[in-house]
Amino acid sequence: METIRIDLQDETSLPITLKCGQSYTFVVAHTMRPLSILELEDALFHSDSAVFLPQATDEEPGGNENQKRINGLDVLLATFRHLQESKQALVVAGHADTTGSNEYNKKLSKMRAESVVHLLEGQDQNRIAWQNRFGSKTENGCNTKTERDIQVILKWAATDPAIGWSCNPGPVDGIVGSKTTAAIKQFQIAYNTDFNKNISEDGISGKQTWGAVFDLYQREISNRLVTDNTSVENYRKNLRWKIDEKVVGCGEQFPIDAVEKDNYKSKSNRRVEILFFDQNDKFTLNCTKDNTCLEDGCPIYGSTAKRKRTYISPSPSTTTLTVRLQEQEAGVTVSITGPETRKGTTDNTGTVIFCNLPKGKYKVTATKGVA
Repeated sequence: METIRIDLQDETSLPITLKCGQSYTFVVAHTMRPLSILELEDALFHSDSAVFLPQATDEEPGGNENQKRINGLDVLLATFRHLQESKQALVVAGHADTTGSNEYNKKLSKMRAESVVHLLEGQDQNRIAWQNRFGSKTENGCNTKTERDIQVILKWAATDPAIGWSCNPGPVDGIVGSKTTAAIKQFQIAYNTDFNKNISEDGISGKQTWGAVFDLYQREISNRLVTDNTSVENYRKNLRWKIDEKVVGCGEQFPIDAVEKDNYKSKSNRRVEILFFDQNDKFTLNCTKDNTCLEDGCPIYGSTAKRKRTYISPSPSTTTLTVRLQEQEAGVTVSITGPETRKGTTDNTGTVIFCNLPKGKYKVTATKGVA
């Protein structure tokens, strides 16, 4: 019996070919690529907003088709999984485009980075900071959110099959009219039901509603890690911070336009980057203490920084298996057993496809004449 390894990082798999009565074992696995930077693309942040979105938004110009398929929570999962294997430490760096003043952009970019840290850490104090920030429209003279943010989150909660709340606001247009207000109220009702809470069901996206958004993010992060047989709390034990401040707001400095990247591309400089460091990397960041950017002398972005910058896309949590029969015979039953049990029947080309297989070890068998 032959064992075949299918790597989730590749997102697609080569077909398995077998004969009737023959069995194979195969392992759906995940191989971490070495990396030093994981980018949360501009598609996950609206302009002039610090809200980290659960899925890519495509209503603004820029970006590409790959960006539009990004699930923001998968980027956080990729961070957890990488830390579990690499034992590295983090700095989260926020960036902004060139609209607005440099000082304004430094504040905004830092808030973007902090919103990612809040979700990674997931503790009560992070929830409080999250709901206080996004429950208000401004903080220290800087916008915290746009009306499009809550619309994207409502649409995600309505269209993601794992959630399925009846809170679709319709088009993401930044106009909080009757449809969006009704959708916020339905979101509040569904949250109270699913989480056994009692927030106001008033159709207003205030602090209570943004606290509910945080809770929903955390639940979905935890649910998406279930297939790893490790709780999110155990993953969080691997969170190690390279600097005391955890974040840095780079503002307009260090744009990435026209910079070659592997797999993960962005047309805008509006982003957050999670930077990974080995334990023996020693440096200080003056900008976190006196707000002075050294630019060329920056130890993590400057020209003398001796770090390999590798961009990766978040690894999928499932894969697709294609089984082909050597005899190319139709009507043969193909069974797979493992973390999930499935059956399928070969088509006229002797092929059957199984979609969305989670990680684990499986056995695949082709049997003629079995329903």
